[in-house]
Amino acid sequence: MPKRNIYLSDDAQITEIRSSKAIQANIRTSANWFLMFLKRVNYWRVGYNHNQLRITRVIECLRLLISDCEADKFYQDVLSILGPDIKINEHAFKFWKEA
Repeated sequence: MPKRNIYLSDDAQITEIRSSKAIQANIRTSANWFLMFLKRVNYWRVGYNHNQLRITRVIECLRLLISDCEADKFYQDVLSILGPDIKINEHAFKFWKEA
């Protein structure tokens, strides 16, 4: 079976997700799981890595479906994991800031 992309297709879906405590909890759990993964591994912290794209997607998801506060917190947590000696691609930061 071919892999297919599924997207939110209308505002009603977004409203339903925003009003469901179970879905909200699952999204938060997934975002936290990903943060723990980022803390455990180092290979995403230099140059370019596909996990940097995933970070952008998580920020966008949190902003759309949870809140700006949750998205901003996730972004700040990622920066905290990176620490002061950041060696990732500048484009990644641009995407994260615009997400």
